[in-house]
Amino acid sequence: MSEQTPPEPSILDAIKDFFRSGFHAGQDIPERSTESEIPSPGSSEIKKRQALPVRWIAAGLLGLAALLVAVFYVAGWPATWSAPSLFAEPTPPHVDLRDPSGRAMTIVVPRLDTGQPADAFDGNGDSLMRGAQDNPFVVVIRLETAEELTGLDLHLASALTMQVTVQVAFENGDTAILEQNYTGPPLDPILSFDFPEHDSSVESVQIDITDLREEPEGGYHIHIREITLR
Repeated sequence: MSEQTPPEPSILDAIKDFFRSGFHAGQDIPERSTESEIPSPGSSEIKKRQALPVRWIAAGLLGLAALLVAVFYVAGWPATWSAPSLFAEPTPPHVDLRDPSGRAMTIVVPRLDTGQPADAFDGNGDSLMRGAQDNPFVVVIRLETAEELTGLDLHLASALTMQVTVQVAFENGDTAILEQNYTGPPLDPILSFDFPEHDSSVESVQIDITDLREEPEGGYHIHIREITLR
């Protein structure tokens, strides 16, 4: 009489066996005390163990992965986790520096393709920083110590048709907004802005420079030679 082959377990049975084996992993396993309990080579027990298909193990691992995905989907991903983006905007440069008068400040600008922020605060009109593409090009100046200022001078380069807005933030929370439109020539103008008299000291200044032309073939590139606080 031929021995019947037991039916091959389904993937679901394999997943159940996988988890069941994990649940009993911490339980005590009785030791085999005698050699007689060890199956002899060629026994049917060893053959059954060797016949365990590898795909059962793969199915169990896939089932575990699917379960984890389902749990996270239902419960929601952790609030502190976020997937990295390949298209994330780069962080604007933050630069701590001192101007020629020794005034300590932090400068925040968009991305540059020429020069660096310090080139616009070195007292040298021959050096400059140039924006990579931002229009308007926004410069934020944060003073380390609030102080009384009367205005600023903005030295531009390659300026044809520009609009410049200066926002002054005072220590008490007040703000003042100044604006100028410029059409060249000359192409390297120095625009002066006089701050209004105020009882409070200035703690920050924001300068928005907008090229009013239709976008040139090479894109917008705002050139700044020098920014001088006074």
